[in-house]
Amino acid sequence: MEFWKNYIDKLARDRYNYVSIWSLNPYPSMVRTPGYEDIALDNVLRSTGKFKDHYPLKGKKFDGPEILDPTEVVVEITMDEKIEFWRAVMKYAKSKNIKFYMVNWNIYDYGIFGKHGITTDQDNEVTKDYFRKSVKAMLLTYPDLAGFGLTTGENMNPHDPIAAENWAFETYGQGMLDAAKEMPNRKFTLIHRQHWTKAKDVKASFGPVIKNKNIDLIFCYKYAGAHSYSSTQHNFDEDFLKDIELVEMETIWGIRNDDNYMFRWGAADFVREFVEYIPKKVTRGYYFGSDQWVWGRDFISKDPEVLGSLEIEKHWYSWMLWGRLGYNPKLSNDRITGIIQNHFPETNAEKLFRAWQAASMTYPVTTGFHFFGHDMQWSIEGCMSEPRAARNKKGFHDVKRFIASSPHPLAGYQSIHEFINMQKNGTTTQLKTPLEVAQLLHENSEKALQLTEELLTAKDPELIRTLTDIKLMALLGEYYSLKIEAATTLSVYSR
Repeated sequence: MEFWKNYIDKLARDRYNYVSIWSLNPYPSMVRTPGYEDIALDNVLRSTGKFKDHYPLKGKKFDGPEILDPTEVVVEITMDEKIEFWRAVMKYAKSKNIKFYMVNWNIYDYGIFGKHGITTDQDNEVTKDYFRKSVKAMLLTYPDLAGFGLTTGENMNPHDPIAAENWAFETYGQGMLDAAKEMPNRKFTLIHRQHWTKAKDVKASFGPVIKNKNIDLIFCYKYAGAHSYSSTQHNFDEDFLKDIELVEMETIWGIRNDDNYMFRWGAADFVREFVEYIPKKVTRGYYFGSDQWVWGRDFISKDPEVLGSLEIEKHWYSWMLWGRLGYNPKLSNDRITGIIQNHFPETNAEKLFRAWQAASMTYPVTTGFHFFGHDMQWSIEGCMSEPRAARNKKGFHDVKRFIASSPHPLAGYQSIHEFINMQKNGTTTQLKTPLEVAQLLHENSEKALQLTEELLTAKDPELIRTLTDIKLMALLGEYYSLKIEAATTLSVYSR
């Protein structure tokens, strides 16, 4: 509970009002479903086995023997005690004006272990019954649960989206309608993550939900793909916007940070401009988070003072920027510098602000130039990905991969391939050439390194760690500057 109170307090200070817990199948761990009570799981376990390096991207095989056979109990706790715990967490969040949502994918039967004949078969009536009753039970069990988010996809048939929507209505939709009938004075929100289905089909399948005055149905869409740290402008939502405007529905945007995990990032101007470009007409808001990283407790720091602390405290500055600038994008850099000064009273906050911003731009400049839409396709902090995206067995992105890649469509950068053709044809471009991108990275890095050098008299341990991260991000920028220049030069002399 101490973790959650600290976490929620930090979110509230930074103007967040939304927490979503994502799980492939949360029900066995959170609720006693009527008629399926024996599925409820006591205790908290963890695997002590050696996981494989790669698992199917559709979320399958997470119940393999290497995971489930070697386990140990972390916390001895009954289901009733779990319920009381989560009730307390949601109640505390509500007291800070923060709403809790459960978000999951479909269809997964993890934690059920084949009981009652439940499977992942879309046509299995017992499966439908279990999920419908579980949704209702969750809402009845947790009085401060604001609603659900669901995904039709991942482990469903993408070739029949209408059938998937009908399944989602028969389970989540009907479960929420059942709960609304028993609690006529309570309001719920159903967040429908958009995958392959058209908005009109969702509206057709969920008609009774939309008509119910107790339930608010909105969409959810990954606004910038998985790599928000790539460009302040994005156009991946264009078809989606046209689609939902036709049915006069709104959306919450997913702002995915699958870029910055390790270092203390902070570029206020980037975040502000990003937020300003979000289309306002159909927007209900946005949530911010990662797919490959759990923002819980720090587990990578060697410094014992940091290890085990809240991730959002370690990365307080970037979380503050996305929270407060999302709440008010007009918040000035003077005000932000004042917040830095208050956090680090011994330093020159104006210099720290500029160094922090310059070094942090390593991420959007590099990923804007070397762009991939999905999380598993690019990790800037390791210059790597899953093997297929790297086009080699190791997953490392070498100069050949940089030569073959394309920039983000709105980042304003020219690819190496386009640069070679431009030289060959004697034409010009309004885009930044690869060599200019390399120079931009170099200039940002040099600026950050010079400014941090002037601040290295710091005594505050957190400030020293922050300056170290700024220096590391600057050196990462120097690495990518040289890599892009090398890739371009190699391509020029190999044509």
